[in-house]
Amino acid sequence: MSVEALAVVLHHSRAKGTDKLVLLGIANHAGDGGAWPSITTLAKYANVHERNVQRALDKLVELGEVAVYRNDGGDHRTKTWARPNRYDVLVACPATCDRTANHRIRELPRAPADLWIEGVAPAPGGGASATGGVAPAPGGGVAPAPPEPSLEPTINHGGRPASTTDRACATCLLPEPECQRRSRTSGHAFTPKVDA
Repeated sequence: MSVEALAVVLHHSRAKGTDKLVLLGIANHAGDGGAWPSITTLAKYANVHERNVQRALDKLVELGEVAVYRNDGGDHRTKTWARPNRYDVLVACPATCDRTANHRIRELPRAPADLWIEGVAPAPGGGASATGGVAPAPGGGVAPAPPEPSLEPTINHGGRPASTTDRACATCLLPEPECQRRSRTSGHAFTPKVDA
């Protein structure tokens, strides 16, 4: 019996009802070589008819929580014609599990909002960025420098063209679609920037 397999199934299986009871029965028999309890034994554990165990096994395979190997159970003493099916429990702890006996789900740390704001460094060689956004105008004087092209790819959300009139977030200064996409890790919700 694998106590670890039982604990993982109890805490992390998505199966319900009879399906979960059958899965627990399989986990109860799990060892290094898999498990091969009979359908009759699993029916006894779940207190259901053998046909219900077959249905539960089909659902568990569909969920991806059990792999069934036909006539592959038993050991070296088991006759080839008498080999039972072998079951492997595929349920595992998710990345957020603390992997203790209680299998608590921990919250992953959130990235600070300013992590997504990319800084601007002066352009090497004295370009327009280094002069504060101005360039010599034809005929003397200065004029605003044209905006430098973005090195970031244009993001097109929902099939609508990218627009310079999209609202920006007051917190992170990103366009609304990008802010909402990154809201899971930035720790804030989109707040429209109010232009003065």
